[in-house]
Amino acid sequence: MSTRAHLSRSEALDEFRVVLIRYREKAVAIVGESGFEARRMRVWLGERQKKFWAQQVRLRQRKVEQARHALFGPRLSSRHGDEPRMALKRAQRDLEHAKERLRRVRSWIRRFPSEVEPLVREMENLETLLVQQLGQWTARLERLMETLEGYAGPGSS
Repeated sequence: MSTRAHLSRSEALDEFRVVLIRYREKAVAIVGESGFEARRMRVWLGERQKKFWAQQVRLRQRKVEQARHALFGPRLSSRHGDEPRMALKRAQRDLEHAKERLRRVRSWIRRFPSEVEPLVREMENLETLLVQQLGQWTARLERLMETLEGYAGPGSS
């Protein structure tokens, strides 16, 4: 009986180690990007969307006033028919839409810290876990490969 092991596929461990390293790099990048996107969304909601919809509400309020003035103003003529009334209703609908969007944006701004930020913290914990644990497993694989190579002896791969 031989005292040496015959390792016919020792490079499989090295291939697995390389795949594990690539996986860790990709996973850490994706998790980090997710956290960045969440922070970017908070800025987008709090600054851009809130400002945009507040501006839209003001703009659409002016359009409602213009439509009212056209409907009830001194130039009311019968030749326009229902057009001024329809324009007023459309302007009021548009204003309500803008107000609803602004309410939703404000709601998400309030809810963001309690609903999204805990998930971002979990993603950061996952990133730490990926870096630490997969780094440890990579090091263990390297030690295992060294042990197996030492066991197999020189020139046996």
